Amino acid sequence: MNVTERLIYEFSIENLQLFFRDKIKSFKARAEDFNLLFQEKSAITEYCEDIIKIGEAELQDDSDLIIIAAQTFNDLSEKSGKKKQFEIAKRILKENQTDSSFFIFYDKNNNFRFSFISAKYKDATRGWTSFKRWTYFVSQADKTNKTFKEQANKCNFESIESILEAFKVEPLNKEFYQEINNAFYQLIGGKNNKPLLEIPSVDIETDGKTCREFAVRLIGRIIFIWFLKKKKSSNGDSLIPKSWLTAQKVKNTPFYYHNFLEKLFFEILNKRIEDRNNKWLDKEHEKTPFLNGGLFQPQHNDYYYNLDTITGYSKCYHTLNIDNQWFFDLFETLERFNFTIDENSINDIEISIDPEMLGTIFENLLAEIDPDTEQSARKSTGSFYTPREIVDYMAEESLINYLKIKTGIEEKSLRLLFKEPEHNNEDNNEDDNDKILDALDEIKIFDPACGSGAFPMGILHKIVTVLEKIDPEADKWKEKQLNSITDPSLREEIEKKLNNSTLEYIRKVGIVRNSIFGADIQTIATELSKLRCFLTLIVDEKINDKEDNRGIAPLPNLELKFITANTLIKLESFKKTKQQGLDFAQTADDIKKIKNISGDYLTAYGDKKERLKKEFSDLHSAIIYKEIGNAAITEEALKIINWKPFENEKVGWFDSELMFGVKGFDIVIGNP
Repeated sequence: MNVTERLIYEFSIENLQLFFRDKIKSFKARAEDFNLLFQEKSAITEYCEDIIKIGEAELQDDSDLIIIAAQTFNDLSEKSGKKKQFEIAKRILKENQTDSSFFIFYDKNNNFRFSFISAKYKDATRGWTSFKRWTYFVSQADKTNKTFKEQANKCNFESIESILEAFKVEPLNKEFYQEINNAFYQLIGGKNNKPLLEIPSVDIETDGKTCREFAVRLIGRIIFIWFLKKKKSSNGDSLIPKSWLTAQKVKNTPFYYHNFLEKLFFEILNKRIEDRNNKWLDKEHEKTPFLNGGLFQPQHNDYYYNLDTITGYSKCYHTLNIDNQWFFDLFETLERFNFTIDENSINDIEISIDPEMLGTIFENLLAEIDPDTEQSARKSTGSFYTPREIVDYMAEESLINYLKIKTGIEEKSLRLLFKEPEHNNEDNNEDDNDKILDALDEIKIFDPACGSGAFPMGILHKIVTVLEKIDPEADKWKEKQLNSITDPSLREEIEKKLNNSTLEYIRKVGIVRNSIFGADIQTIATELSKLRCFLTLIVDEKINDKEDNRGIAPLPNLELKFITANTLIKLESFKKTKQQGLDFAQTADDIKKIKNISGDYLTAYGDKKERLKKEFSDLHSAIIYKEIGNAAITEEALKIINWKPFENEKVGWFDSELMFGVKGFDIVIGNP
């Protein structure tokens, strides 16, 4: 057993010192009690039992390095305590004027977070601008420590450059994508593979697009629920039982897709507990909440037509076939990687598979589906994944410019809002904060080629960063969201939910509700954008095992937020005038109703959801008939009248007022 393995499987301060002696020649064991920095009673003192410096070193590039170990009172998980740990580390680095440090937080079960944190300085006076953290979470329970073991074994820590080599996330992402790409081609065939997928009445040779879309949707759903395994209650119970999603479960379940996975998708996650057919479901299904949101609602190309009450199988049991070995191999692959439900930022990087990785994977897989020729062709779809740094820059710059114009506040003050949490906004008084809050409540953002949702999610996280500073308890933000709901009973229902939610969830759901819109020419792309949006919300849900549905609010309905349309084609007028498009002069009130219905529909489910769908469709048709007037109904007019957003049908035109109830957007952002 080498020093890395000993650290993982027999964690102790002594083994931690042995590890650093092996990695850094200049390492010197030197104990120093850092608890004195945190004597005042605070969330930090209640979080850590001991904060001790265990050693120091001078690196080859003349950088000073200290190594800190801290034991936590509570058990660690992938997400727990990350913010507090970062706060502790930054305070110690500032007090000691140290360039960088390793921080190892560990619990009584010997799980530990192994972090490297480096300070950025703005000038020779060593005035700091921000800190950057790279981190591994090492769990004794999951045993998925392959990446940490491999990276630590092959790298030394003699310089900042060599340390960062051990914390590179790119090789991990590349390896994971390659594995998923291989699974995709094993399923659909190609690249010398025989297809492992059979779809009813579909010839994979002549209808490759249908098969590819089915494969992307299936892989997307599987990875989504894989992340849900990582979301746990305070009792340690996952949203989805871990035993359901393992290679061993596949091995023990013939026809795994029909006998288990299909039921999980469509009969459990898609239905309220009281509406489920218990006879054919795993006895643990009541621990798994109803999710709603359409992600697991059967679509036409899912080939699922309700559970047969006699046999307990889908009616396509003998015509939709997926080789069990494919699931076994895929799950074995997923079991080899660390997953985290925390989303990385450019200054805080977890070396594991995070939700943003979904974008990297599926933006590339989308390039395999040409909507016109049904051939694999990246150029024809425009499917290119934008690196996180570019998304981050574009989102921040566009928001700063919007806020500068909207509020009149100086750019310098606005820029501080997007910096590290300790860069507070002292230059902004309460009036300025209220102006910013109003502006963010009113903002409308549109991505006309949303792909898998990279830009909508990037800008959402930037807005959350600002809201955390100007409205720390989210009281004003919550009030604004409730005031925007027109249905009184729905408002009461949402208020009850928000009162029991995390601050992060309150902020995010408000942004999704009022501000973010997207479109793409590919139906599978809009599905993936919704998936990405669902994931960012559910990771911040508060689980309460004693409440109905474990306290999980059904996910929002995003059919009227992300639509499949050609945003390059304007909706033309049907009237024989020089008018270039519909102006909705006669139907202004109806357009306002479209906006209100869209807002209420977002968080409705059951009978209320179906009622709002009908109201929207009826109102949409009424608007078009009023606009046409006495003009003849052309073939093009029929296409518009028959637009079916709730079935995610592609349309060859776009109009923001008719589709969203929004006349124009403050920010239109997309892949450069």
